[in-house]
Amino acid sequence: MNGVWVGFGNDPKIGRRLRLDGAIVVAHNASFEERFLRAELDQLGIGPQPIPALCTLEMARNLLPCPNHRLQTCCDSLGVALTDAHSALGDARATARMLPALIRRTERRAITFGCPTPTMPRYQVLARPRTRASGMRKGDQGWIASMLTKLPITTTPADPLDAETYLDALAEALSDGKLTGEEARTLAQIAGRGGLGATEVASLHQRFLDGLRDIALADDILTAQELRELHHAAHLLNVPTYFDDLTVTASEPELTAAAPIDPMPSAVPRRPAAARPVSEGTTPAGPRVWFSPSVSPDLIVEFDTAGAVTARNITRTLRAAIYEPEDVHDPKLARAKLLGVDLVPADAARAMLRLLSASRTPTRSSDQFPQAPVRPSPAPLGGRVLARGERMGLGASRGATTIEVRAHLAGSSEIDMCAFGVDGDRTLTEERYFIFYNQPTSPQDEIRLEIADPGTHRFVVDLDRLPLWLDRIVIALTVDGPDPLANLLDADLHIIVDTAHPTITFPFASYEYTTERAVIIAELYRHPADVWRIAAVAQGFSGGLAALITTFGGTVADGR
Repeated sequence: MNGVWVGFGNDPKIGRRLRLDGAIVVAHNASFEERFLRAELDQLGIGPQPIPALCTLEMARNLLPCPNHRLQTCCDSLGVALTDAHSALGDARATARMLPALIRRTERRAITFGCPTPTMPRYQVLARPRTRASGMRKGDQGWIASMLTKLPITTTPADPLDAETYLDALAEALSDGKLTGEEARTLAQIAGRGGLGATEVASLHQRFLDGLRDIALADDILTAQELRELHHAAHLLNVPTYFDDLTVTASEPELTAAAPIDPMPSAVPRRPAAARPVSEGTTPAGPRVWFSPSVSPDLIVEFDTAGAVTARNITRTLRAAIYEPEDVHDPKLARAKLLGVDLVPADAARAMLRLLSASRTPTRSSDQFPQAPVRPSPAPLGGRVLARGERMGLGASRGATTIEVRAHLAGSSEIDMCAFGVDGDRTLTEERYFIFYNQPTSPQDEIRLEIADPGTHRFVVDLDRLPLWLDRIVIALTVDGPDPLANLLDADLHIIVDTAHPTITFPFASYEYTTERAVIIAELYRHPADVWRIAAVAQGFSGGLAALITTFGGTVADGR
């Protein structure tokens, strides 16, 4: 239909209204569109009150001296762009652009309706809306630019499962360093099935590129080859300047025949193990901090003494970016803000220094922040460190899997952990599979919560014994007290499948938290091939535990 989209709005609990609720339909030849709309609603058994409509065709007949008043002709007369003519989205966008131009030609430059807009009844939502990107062409801007222009500007936030599916397909498509038309159309189909708009897809592309940034800079070393590969990936996703803030930190190592670098740039930065620069000593374990060029060397030395690690490039794993006022226009500072890194003026950095010093001091006074517990390195030998948005399989091993979360929060609040066993619709079908401090085991002890100490929680999960309806286990952290997640000193999740598999680690302390008081850290989910996978999420919720419970279809009793 031209100019009218039938779907549902957002109401998470008691059903949803038609998007036409309280709206005035604008269409070119509204009576024609009304018949389509009526047929759609009749099929759904919906009989709403009459809906006000504004017909741009009738307006154009009265206002435009054109040989005919087809949409294309009217757009040409008004100087309005019409792309993808005769597609629902293309015609709707053109009608939306044409309306204000027509209103400006009326005598009153306004249109008044003499009837109120109707209130639509509520209906149960049985399916998510879908989008479509048809007629894609590579053109001068590439396949991704074409796909984004063909999608609606924005829809509803991406469902995590749909986001995972899209990101998996994107990683596979770009693994050979190029994007074909067939691969682009596959991505568009996946986006459409998930009901994603251009804004949601572009956000997923940013997550993908941020994940590449984290992988490339995990060791604080960036070679020229890695930077070329990052730029190439950004170019394929139509954001060629995305990595302009990065600088090479190590000269290209001498490559051996056993570890060549593919001449075709890959979308995933990689450095062969035989060619990786080796640093003497152990890898620093302190928080990573970036300093703008004008920051005093003395302040940098003080942070180094307190245990911080000076970073040369911006990643989401930074604890803070410290800057002087004269550096506010530094592109790296702008990138830090975009990635959600805390921006700290140099004259206010002393408070952070005190926090670092407190965490390194064996004893403390009552007014200092608690000391973080001493822990082993977050990336044990042979282990795998995940970045936000990454997914990986847990291998063929089944049975007992241990998920250990270690977290420490500055302030007086305590940290609680919980797990939601949800079905394929991400709904908590059985409340006994909500595992938390007051209900530490599932009905058959398939999921068990163990609290080793206030900063260490473990979920022991028997994957073989989980009921077939249980599609995924969502691992979340909540704050019991007034302190927000911005106060996380350090936090990571470890998954130990068995002794034959390396530990999987996901550090999640530095991901864009401000006032949030709950975070979905990760999800274990069934793959169609009947294997389990882990997804690193790090999605914050300002509403705390109550917001998490309602997200998964649960209810919060009064007084809780």
